Amino acid sequence: MEVLTEYEKEVLVKKGFDEEKIFCSGIGIDLAQIPTGVDRSFRQRFARDDEPVVLFVGRHQEGKGILHLIDSMELVWRSVPSARLVIAGKTSDFTKRIHDRISRIPSQFRPNIILINNFPEETKYKIFAACDIFAMPSKVDSFGGVYLEAWAHCKPVIGCWNTPCASVITDGKDGLLVEYGNAKKIAEAILGLIKNPELRLKLGKQGRNKIERQYNWDNIVRITRANYSKVIQRFYEEKYREVPNYG
Repeated sequence: MEVLTEYEKEVLVKKGFDEEKIFCSGIGIDLAQIPTGVDRSFRQRFARDDEPVVLFVGRHQEGKGILHLIDSMELVWRSVPSARLVIAGKTSDFTKRIHDRISRIPSQFRPNIILINNFPEETKYKIFAACDIFAMPSKVDSFGGVYLEAWAHCKPVIGCWNTPCASVITDGKDGLLVEYGNAKKIAEAILGLIKNPELRLKLGKQGRNKIERQYNWDNIVRITRANYSKVIQRFYEEKYREVPNYG
């Protein structure tokens, strides 16, 4: 059985699955295929250079933490009223709940939330490049490939403890982890990054280094090939008591 994170492996082991038959591979991205230049004109559509931009990218879905992120921004605005939240993703039935929540924000802050819906792939890279902080406080993602896309642009990321994403993000090293559903903790993480540009830069660079070292397709292929070789070897050991040499 193949899983994407150590978190998933631990869950399956607790449910009684044989640990030796569960292999963790992960996913990767090709940095060479991702344009990382900042399109200033794109960012200026919704924020000036001195207005911090927090970004969420993902399908409008329950469990992604979008409403909690909006809740957290109301706390952020008490200290940094110029902060922007960009919610970029594919619309769904859940979109109405997002609009309903935004409608309850004090009127002076409603323009600080920008929705970018159903955008093409090339726009996604502009969105990542334009943000200062990427936050997806989700509990439903099995890996969270968007964290890698944020890291590709050297952006710091915020995810949640006790989720598969906690196996991807190393808290305090390449991102920050918070309790799912806790708007206060999300706000504290956002404010900590807004007020510390050096930390933002450090976490973002460490994230990109992690891609170069671990979450790239060359490494994922190597891991997957090694896992499959173990399965084949075990099969021959158990069935035929002989192990072919694959070199």
